Amino acid sequence: VEDLGVFHRLAKKCLLRRPGATQARCMLYSRSELLEISSAHELRGLIRDGALVRLARGMYVDGLDLSGWPEQIHAVKARAHGRRCAHVLSHASAAVLHGLPLPGADLTEVHFSRPGHGGNDVVGDRRLHAGELDPRWVTLVDGVRVTDVPRTLIDVARTQPHLAAVAAIDAALHRGLVDPAALVEAFE
Repeated sequence: VEDLGVFHRLAKKCLLRRPGATQARCMLYSRSELLEISSAHELRGLIRDGALVRLARGMYVDGLDLSGWPEQIHAVKARAHGRRCAHVLSHASAAVLHGLPLPGADLTEVHFSRPGHGGNDVVGDRRLHAGELDPRWVTLVDGVRVTDVPRTLIDVARTQPHLAAVAAIDAALHRGLVDPAALVEAFE
């Protein structure tokens, strides 16, 4: 059997480790996962050639995975940062992981909520929103901690254009992901 290269070995390993995973979710790799099956030299070559793209420190994606809708691209970046960061993904980043549409939203930064006061910090392509986050508003999506749908929708309504907020809320209500009472509770 012919060796089909690093990505086939990665995909096979990834599918074995995560049964039922789709290819898009399977193409996000940590540096340690890559070094298990390839050398540091080979890894540098894949990055230099564009076969791998660095999304966050120690997190890489197959270069072919970066084509698609802005929400899909942002979701891959959010998962990469979410796997490395102790804070909770929130705002527009949580919305895309919940599968909500965000037409016209600013998806240039990955949003996190962190404990504390004093405003927001921007670190690279991450925006850290300060504030208290009740643990009941936190859930897991794809193994990453994110704000739940009601809290996410309120955050999106506060920070994104009207069109993005209305589209996300409408989609969540239509899909039964949230009820109006939960939105009111998250707002208070």
